[in-house]
Amino acid sequence: AAAADMRKRFVSLFGEELSGRLAFRTINGVCARIIRQYEQSRGTTAFELLSDESRIAAMLGDICRGVLNEYPADSDIKAIRTKITYVKNMCLKPEEIEALNQEIKGFSSIYRAYVDTMKRQRLMDYDDQLVYAYNILRRCPDILPSLQSRYRYICVDEAQDTSKIQHMIIELLAGPEGNLFMVGDEDQSIYGFRAAYPKALADFSRRRKNARVLLMEQNYRSTRQIVRAADRFIQQNSDRHPKRMTAVRGDGAEVKELTVSSRAGQYAYLLKTAKDCGQET
Repeated sequence: AAAADMRKRFVSLFGEELSGRLAFRTINGVCARIIRQYEQSRGTTAFELLSDESRIAAMLGDICRGVLNEYPADSDIKAIRTKITYVKNMCLKPEEIEALNQEIKGFSSIYRAYVDTMKRQRLMDYDDQLVYAYNILRRCPDILPSLQSRYRYICVDEAQDTSKIQHMIIELLAGPEGNLFMVGDEDQSIYGFRAAYPKALADFSRRRKNARVLLMEQNYRSTRQIVRAADRFIQQNSDRHPKRMTAVRGDGAEVKELTVSSRAGQYAYLLKTAKDCGQET
């Protein structure tokens, strides 16, 4: 949906003819094409993509019962599924996976069983799709150059939410002298639990030859009071490009600081504030 929306916006600005000369895809969409090209060049069929999360949850439920000899709750399965995504996207080593047993009981055994089951059934999930595409680019010298010549100019949107292995794939496609433009803000990265890797964005100018960093420090959405308070908070972040946000809009209501004792208390306050609310506050 995001790729389709980007294409639609491009067409509205530059027309249909120019849009036909570009490819608007998610990184997983690019990886699917890499795998398809591998299949065609080798005359083989890769694993089938398992996109049904309910089937994956059922598989993990069976694995948990076998490994832990107990029935996992839905929340446990969701936590395990999220951690599996984290492992594959961060390219964790075996000893790092073992360390995750401290967070989730028996995780390393569950993870190995899940990987074995998927391979045995010749299935891959969306995270495997990234891993397999990366391995194809590294191990098949005929495929990478053809893709580099096809995608000579690469623009990555929402780069702060891109995972480590996704950055590794982009680096290979762009090549050492490639034309790569990354749009994002490391201060806005909130998906670390899902393996977002904003460090690659923060390190961009150090990794890429002749790289330039262009800052957009104007906020067009919020009032001056909100932007000022947010900027003071954001300045506490480390490993970031130095920047100061300023508001284009004028003044608004003063920011109120409230203290709640729990998440439930936060929800209760928001519900009370929103009840019968007829105006913006």
